[in-house]
Amino acid sequence: MGKRLAFVFLIFSVFGCDVFRYDLGGEGQMCFDNHTCRPGFACGDDGICYRKCNGNSDCAQDGLYCNGEEYCDERGLCAHQGNPCG
Repeated sequence: MGKRLAFVFLIFSVFGCDVFRYDLGGEGQMCFDNHTCRPGFACGDDGICYRKCNGNSDCAQDGLYCNGEEYCDERGLCAHQGNPCG
């Protein structure tokens, strides 16, 4: 039994699992090491997770006026239009 438990501990400590990292993979957070995100999000070219969308109505407004309105871009990810505050 002890050898089996040691083997399981070794596997988890060597290979680790990003799933247990709550600071990765969510909206606006860094992507996991394998360039994926949590379900419902996709990893952008900049290494940040964005909400997946099928149209502009899928992208909820975050209430921050100075980052522009959210829209669904050509990759199927929610994005901001830019800074309208100048």
